[in-house]
Amino acid sequence: MTNTKESSVRKAYGFFYCNASKQEIETELPTIRKMVGTPSQLELSLIEGMDNIKGSKRLIALAQEAKQNGINYMLLATYPSGTSRDIADEVASILNGLTYFTTDILVLSNLPQDQT
Repeated sequence: MTNTKESSVRKAYGFFYCNASKQEIETELPTIRKMVGTPSQLELSLIEGMDNIKGSKRLIALAQEAKQNGINYMLLATYPSGTSRDIADEVASILNGLTYFTTDILVLSNLPQDQT
């Protein structure tokens, strides 16, 4: 049986390359969130290494494609009260905000969960 609360939580994924360490990125995320005005209910998980991605077959395939293109990070966002479009927009804003802290960033894709 599926947990109703869990199934109502929206997710979006953003794949990107960055030469900064995971710790450096995580240190900057609170500032970026404040700068772009992300909702407090938005939860972020930063995953380093495409082989560490877990999820649907589609998500794993996207991660492997990203790996082949030199992408080394995925940002997973969950947002219980927003639409798929809302959360995808929030992830895009955060990824755009990362460009203020490093010029060596390349965004591959930003997908709401219903496209994975």
